[in-house]
Amino acid sequence: MIPNAHKIMVAGGRELMFGDEQYEIFNRGANAFVIGDYLTTSGKTPKDDVEALEKLGFKIAKHVVKMADEK
Repeated sequence: MIPNAHKIMVAGGRELMFGDEQYEIFNRGANAFVIGDYLTTSGKTPKDDVEALEKLGFKIAKHVVKMADEK
């Protein structure tokens, strides 16, 4: 864990790096990831990611809430 981190985001390459265990990142401290296509490669569709996460019991935020120290 990273002390005092409010957001830990995983970006491109999660399918390649983590394979079938890519959603385990949320059990290891991450709380955000990039969905859809990346700059140079195709990713899973947002619908596929949301369905997979909900199947695992994760609740998906429908709106963004800024931290108190963010502008």
